[in-house]
Amino acid sequence: MQRSRTFIQSILTTALVLAMTPSPASELALEDLGNFLEPFYQKPSEKKLVDDLAVFGERLYIAHGTTNTKVKQVILWYDLATGSFDCVRDDAGQPKRWPIEKTFVLNDLGTELAIVDYDPIGTNAFLFRITREGELTVQRPSGDAHNRDITKHDGVWWCSYGHSKPPWPSMRVSYDDGATWQSYQAQQEWPRALYHRYIPWRDQLYATTYSLKTKEGFDIKAAIKKGGDVMAAIQANMIPNDTVPWMITVNGTGKDAHWQAVHQIPQDLLPPHPGVDVYASTLAINSFEACQAGLVVEAAGYSWLITSIQPPAAQALPLEAPWLVTDMAADGDTIYALATRRGKPDEAIVQQIMVLRDAEWVSLGTLPEGSPANCLAISQSYAYLAYRGGRLQRAALPQP
Repeated sequence: MQRSRTFIQSILTTALVLAMTPSPASELALEDLGNFLEPFYQKPSEKKLVDDLAVFGERLYIAHGTTNTKVKQVILWYDLATGSFDCVRDDAGQPKRWPIEKTFVLNDLGTELAIVDYDPIGTNAFLFRITREGELTVQRPSGDAHNRDITKHDGVWWCSYGHSKPPWPSMRVSYDDGATWQSYQAQQEWPRALYHRYIPWRDQLYATTYSLKTKEGFDIKAAIKKGGDVMAAIQANMIPNDTVPWMITVNGTGKDAHWQAVHQIPQDLLPPHPGVDVYASTLAINSFEACQAGLVVEAAGYSWLITSIQPPAAQALPLEAPWLVTDMAADGDTIYALATRRGKPDEAIVQQIMVLRDAEWVSLGTLPEGSPANCLAISQSYAYLAYRGGRLQRAALPQP
């Protein structure tokens, strides 16, 4: 489950992350599977961004799109059995186009895949629910254009949405399987906290927000317009977001379900990485995968293995600088990572695929130099890689 990511967070990840990976293994051979945008859009560049991949049934679903284009969107996938691209179609057999600009999150809930959009076109947000047989249900969880995440826990649906500025973010909740939605009023305890990531683990549901925030009155757009060292300006204006709990959890069931604080700051759960001030980055959990060993989480490019949240028990999964974990994926009980090394502006970006073994990242091979992959998915010993612009590739993974 890969989820990405606000403007502030993407800037800070690129600017502040220092850590990661053992020496690379040999180069992996990539097989080109085609462009997933070209069959469905006249101008693929208007939908060029990719945010998430999810293997569900015999399909590899692709969350994609670009905001502020006013171009309607299809729900598309790569068919793992036939090796072709397809999408949800209307009664006439034509691609069904929805008034949204970007699908953002793909959450495998077991019996169905939940997809939310990030930027609807002049209307309320959508929730697309797809079964393994391909049956589609469409619902409308919020009236906001910025959905962040969605999940279902103990029969209750939760949707995180909104800006990190006025109008302040909130949650929406549905007690009747998505038929009707309402604001979760109890969150007024933390009215400015954008709990953007839901983490279901061991029959409990958690949510996290950002550990850092910009000082009141600091305008990122003005800093960019001013020019100069924008990264330094942002970093100089970041302060701890310790007025709200960093991690919360749900207690109770049905209409009695309510959120309670678990950890006030990430330091309460996540230990430091050796030789690096990880807490200088805003540790908002982006991606996570569960395995028998525990819960593997990634924030700002750093990763940890959590064996208990309450009481806290976790260990850092350090890599050699200057690598960062870009994305993670699971295949059964095995966790994989797409790691990226960004050097100086004149240096090529290098990536590799890694596997977690005995609480250590081990390289399976590097990727050929070129445009970096954005998202990773694993299926039947293949690593699937999606790129900005619509390219999809795969690499056969070496077996242990």
